[in-house]
Amino acid sequence: MSEHYRSLAEALARISAAPTAAGVWTTLKELGANFGYTYLMAAEVPPTGKGLLDAVIYSDWRRQVIAEMAGSPDRTQHPFICFAASSHAPFTVGELRALDIFRDTDWTLYLPSNILEGDGLIVPVHRGSELMGGMVFGGDRPDATPLVRAILQVASHAAVDRVDALKNRVAPAAAPALSAREIQCLTYIAAGHEDEEISRILGISPRTVRFHVDSAKAKLGVSSRVQAVTKALRARMITV
Repeated sequence: MSEHYRSLAEALARISAAPTAAGVWTTLKELGANFGYTYLMAAEVPPTGKGLLDAVIYSDWRRQVIAEMAGSPDRTQHPFICFAASSHAPFTVGELRALDIFRDTDWTLYLPSNILEGDGLIVPVHRGSELMGGMVFGGDRPDATPLVRAILQVASHAAVDRVDALKNRVAPAAAPALSAREIQCLTYIAAGHEDEEISRILGISPRTVRFHVDSAKAKLGVSSRVQAVTKALRARMITV
């Protein structure tokens, strides 16, 4: 687990310092490659009346493949967009294909072969409740465990924020302040320690460890430990 967090921390540092959008996408693709994802496409929600081809921001698929994908259902019907609009959580193409609601459509005919033969992870990017776009990671045998999904979700949002900042020269938002104990607890969690181990290291009870972690989660506006650690890494509040 700590190696995964270390990879994320390194990627976030590179993304935040990237001088160009190309550097951002290269870093995000390299992070995905650590988990078996060898292809990446970043896209905005297509404007009304426009197709996928008009919305692609970055892709290492051939333009012919993207053009074929653009022949799939329009923006209001495509499963990627329909499902992403209703959920902030990453999901796989395999999970979509298993849903009854999408089984009778031909949308999978337009997917790249590496996703059809392997799988793809779609990471929605929202601003508030509005879907802005998302990332499609593809690979032959990718890792789609909850931890990897969370890592790629945080990195994808960081990538979009950095590209927007480069485009608009927007200053990054100030991070919430965590206490010294909250930072210590999240740092040890990132290193793979359980509550009992952290309590012995810090000389406090496991219940107090959980209190500090819950407090950090509230300040960071997240609901899980994985999200708290990844968000703290992204904001450089902790290091591993």
